[in-house]
Amino acid sequence: MISAQHLLGFLATAAQSPFSNYWSKLTDPNRNPFRGLYQLNAFDLGVMIPYFLVLVILAAYGLHRY
Repeated sequence: MISAQHLLGFLATAAQSPFSNYWSKLTDPNRNPFRGLYQLNAFDLGVMIPYFLVLVILAAYGLHRY
């Protein structure tokens, strides 16, 4: 048998607009299906920071040449 709390939760979810339901899926950490899948570490930062610095420099150079 469905309890009143589950029924109210279902009705509250059904009453939301599709956009608000989608937004809560994106922003609510408890509804994130990728939670705990990846954790940033020092090696990743050591690779990504120089990569993006070079990327920004090349983009600035390209805009300057344009």
